[in-house]
Amino acid sequence: MSRTRKAGYDGPLRMGVDRMTVEIGATAVDVRRPIPTAGLPDLDSPETRL
Repeated sequence: MSRTRKAGYDGPLRMGVDRMTVEIGATAVDVRRPIPTAGLPDLDSPETRL
């Protein structure tokens, strides 16, 4: 991000994170942080039954 600012860009800027959602509409861009996963089942675990 600092390199982008040093290059002269001064508009909106967000650093992406895993599972971040970006919705691009006709008039706006909505950036949302991921929802917490605490309490959700571990789907990679062989013990998890759905």
